[in-house]
Amino acid sequence: MSRFTHRLNQLHRRRRIGRLCLGGILLLLSVLLMAAGHGAVDYVYALSSGARVAINWSIALALFIALIGVCWWGLATRRRDVAALADEMSGDSRMRASAAVDLEGKEAESPMNRYLLERSLESAADALEALPRRAMWSLRGMTVAALVTAVVVGAGFAFHHLRPDVWSVLAARVLTPNADVPPYSPLRFAVTPDKPAAVYGGEAVVGVTISGGEIDGDVVCLVRRGAGERVDRLPVYREAGGSYARKFENTVEPFEFSFACGKARSAWYGFDVLMQPKLSGVRVRVTPPAYTGKESREYPLDEAVVMVEEGGSLRLEVASNRPLAGGRMVFESAEGSERGATPGLVDGVSIGDQMIAFEWDVHRSGNAVVDVEDIRGTGMASPLNVEVRMIPDLAPVASISSPQRMALATPRSVLPLKGEVEDDHGLAKVNLIRSLVGFRDRAHAVDGVGETNVFDLSQPIDLGKVGVEPGQELEFYLEAADRNPSLLGVGVSEVVRVRIISEDEYAERLRAKMKLEQFTARYRVLAQALRDAKESLSALQDAMNQGASEAELKKLAQQAQAMQARAREVASDLGNDFEAFAMEERLREIANQLAAKLDQNLDDFVNAGADGMPDASAVSAMLQRLGVMDQAVERVVQDAEELRAAGRVMEMAAKFKQIHHNQKSLVERIGRIAKELAQGNTDNAAQLDNLARLQENNRQALMQLAIDLKARSDELPATYASMQAEVGQFLQALEALEIPDAMDAAARHAAGGRSGDSLVNATLALSLLDRLVNQPENGFCQMCQGNKPSFNVKPDVQSTMEQMLDALMAKAGNGSGQGTKPGQSGGGPGGAGGDGFSVQGNGADIPVYGPERMNLSNPSGGAAGHRSRGGARLKPEVGDEEPDSQVVVDEFRSPGTGGLRDEPVPDKYRDAVKRYFSPDESRNKGAKAPQNQNQKD
Repeated sequence: MSRFTHRLNQLHRRRRIGRLCLGGILLLLSVLLMAAGHGAVDYVYALSSGARVAINWSIALALFIALIGVCWWGLATRRRDVAALADEMSGDSRMRASAAVDLEGKEAESPMNRYLLERSLESAADALEALPRRAMWSLRGMTVAALVTAVVVGAGFAFHHLRPDVWSVLAARVLTPNADVPPYSPLRFAVTPDKPAAVYGGEAVVGVTISGGEIDGDVVCLVRRGAGERVDRLPVYREAGGSYARKFENTVEPFEFSFACGKARSAWYGFDVLMQPKLSGVRVRVTPPAYTGKESREYPLDEAVVMVEEGGSLRLEVASNRPLAGGRMVFESAEGSERGATPGLVDGVSIGDQMIAFEWDVHRSGNAVVDVEDIRGTGMASPLNVEVRMIPDLAPVASISSPQRMALATPRSVLPLKGEVEDDHGLAKVNLIRSLVGFRDRAHAVDGVGETNVFDLSQPIDLGKVGVEPGQELEFYLEAADRNPSLLGVGVSEVVRVRIISEDEYAERLRAKMKLEQFTARYRVLAQALRDAKESLSALQDAMNQGASEAELKKLAQQAQAMQARAREVASDLGNDFEAFAMEERLREIANQLAAKLDQNLDDFVNAGADGMPDASAVSAMLQRLGVMDQAVERVVQDAEELRAAGRVMEMAAKFKQIHHNQKSLVERIGRIAKELAQGNTDNAAQLDNLARLQENNRQALMQLAIDLKARSDELPATYASMQAEVGQFLQALEALEIPDAMDAAARHAAGGRSGDSLVNATLALSLLDRLVNQPENGFCQMCQGNKPSFNVKPDVQSTMEQMLDALMAKAGNGSGQGTKPGQSGGGPGGAGGDGFSVQGNGADIPVYGPERMNLSNPSGGAAGHRSRGGARLKPEVGDEEPDSQVVVDEFRSPGTGGLRDEPVPDKYRDAVKRYFSPDESRNKGAKAPQNQNQKD
């Protein structure tokens, strides 16, 4: 390559680079000027985003075309043009560089031509090298363009520092036309809330506060549903000052909004539509405490009530229709359950995209409020409310069903202790606490409790082995503990008190409870047993004498043997029975003798052979053996029947004593009212009508007594002729004294309100009753007074009669006697006697445990006695609920039936007590009393 070519190429490159640099400066200047123009137009007209984008694209297109032109202008410069420019710059008139360009590449035809060619090129090279280095750079043009550009840039920086707010807005809008940059305005828009949202189909209010200048146009709300869609202009309503608001209703899809005033507007804000999560299912898992031994239970929540054992764990698994981000549960204690306790907060644990679990230990009842949020933070429309009811771990419940809370027992009786202990989760131990009053308690662990929830206790207590004595008092109660390791619940039953009484007192209570119809039952049963045994043997003997068949004889023999065994059982039972009356000792001896005879007969049947058929001589010996007992049995039965007839008369004596006490009570009550009326006090005047009825009832009772006494006296056997005569004397005196007439007058005067006259006649009737009953030589009158006259009878019959009289007096008057023995110390209901207390009467509803005694409810019964629940029984019967040796009350007072109880009330308190227990109507209006009121008052 020649030196000319090399130099020309250098100048050619410089010329291209210079042109490109100048073009670049001019392009930059063009960009700045067009951007400034774009910003100026936008400042004036607030161009839309589309317009700004179009302008930017137009500018970019123009710059692209200009760039292509600059590149073509710079790169398309030819070498010939550079050589011509070099000749022009060097002032070469010969145009050596241009000529050399033409000579390049030509071949010389001759050496001369080659010489001349080379010299020309060398000369042109010298001319090019003589040019300065800046010759081809176009520095002047670049300098002018650079200065102009610098001026434009400086103006921009000055504007940026002088008006940065305008600069930042215009620069952002021009450089990022698609960005949400509001056009410049001095107005400032503060939108609240900055992230508005509404539940699907709901509503929300957005507001804007405009400041920074005067509002010279209408304020509107611009709404666009999506990119490229039209913008709706919606009106707003003005609030205080420069505040405006817009309410969006029934929103079902998200959109964008902004507020505008003239060309000024706020930024675009997104309005979000929230999809609320809804529960698709709730599962409950309850885990009871470990000590209960119960398994966990899991089930879907059908009702908003969950039952949880105290201390147990509750887990709620909540499933939703949307992905969940979290949730919480607030537990508020129920009213009355740890009042004042702060609500418990439980955070949910995610167990899946759409499930959250809440788990906590339950120690109190309350309400669990569950709320969950989806991944967008949207909560439920309404929280889930679950009522949690804690099942408290109660202390064990212990009770004793037998004996009752108060009982009496003899020293040799057996107490059938029965009870029940129950706990809701399981028993740990049960102790039976026993004590003698005045001494320390002794605990005995009950075996067989295990870990059951219910334990039935049945443990007879043999008092004979304990060694108690009459007058002592025993106490029993059950103590049970459960398995709760924290609460250590202990339950205690009620205390059962057992007072030890003597067998004599036990016998007195049996006599007080027994009816006259039952007195002769055991005597008749023994006689019937003897007759049945003899008749069966007689039938067998007759069949033998008549030559009956072997089969018939065998059948009769079996029947006779069975009858001997049955009669023997009855006789043995009566021989071992407890004696309530003195005469029963003779019955017991006869029964034992008969049982011995029947044992011999049974031995004869056993010794008769394999076929069990005794011979005629053996049957005759059996009959003779039983015939020896006929007279003794008949005699004791006759004494019992005669004594029963006498007892019916003694019942009338007890009835008369009751009438006498009722009359004495009436005299005192009428006298008290008469005294009050004399003093001008009429508060109790209304009671006179009731007292009149009581007086009439007492008169009717006296007249009926005379009739019944006459009939019963006529039935007395010859043995009691003296008693019959004394009863006749009593009835004659009763008729002669005309006591019913005085009572009738007292009743009529009381009904008429004449208390004084009524008192006179009532007192007269009482004095006549006293005169009647105080006949000194009359045995019946002595019985009416509770005394025991002597009749010409056997000693055991006399003792039995006295015992029977005490019992009859105790039953009829509830303790109306005058002695100091039980049943003789009180005045009875309506009476005016001493302390008004009777062991027989007051303790009638207290169970008594003592020696076993047959209760024969069929007085006319057959050979075998009938055992019933009426009293003490000889042998236990399987399945009985009542103790075998318990004296059970025939009748119990019905609860809630007004009036007085049968306990005697001191006379001076009777009216006050009656008014207290009577209905208000009776106290205010003097309601009528029942027909049998004379027996209660």
